[in-house]
Amino acid sequence: MVTKKLTFIVFGVLVILSFVLTSAGAETLEERLAINEQSIKQYPNSRADLRVEKAEILIGLKRYVEALYASDGASYLDPDFADAYSVKSRALYGLQRYDHALNAINKALELRPGHESDMLVRETILKAMGK
Repeated sequence: MVTKKLTFIVFGVLVILSFVLTSAGAETLEERLAINEQSIKQYPNSRADLRVEKAEILIGLKRYVEALYASDGASYLDPDFADAYSVKSRALYGLQRYDHALNAINKALELRPGHESDMLVRETILKAMGK
């Protein structure tokens, strides 16, 4: 149980750090989310990467249901975008929907076999499932 929590905390810290380092001056995840949502308004029917970014920010805010919707939007716009399924798996993990999280990360790995961080996410999900 401690390992599962620690691994999930590490994922959260990595997501937050990535946005802190690349957030173009935004000081909080809420500010970064507002910037992201403005970008999405400019490109409402394209730019799956913006929806993935939104999902990652929402995961950092522990708003997993919203992150799931954002990741679904990304995979709708680009069904072959592995990042959409990877972030979806992390949102589902946050919701403790491990079977669905495993399906999502397996789809990401199907699209980009051997991707190191996806393999780590998959391992974490399997541990949470007791496998």
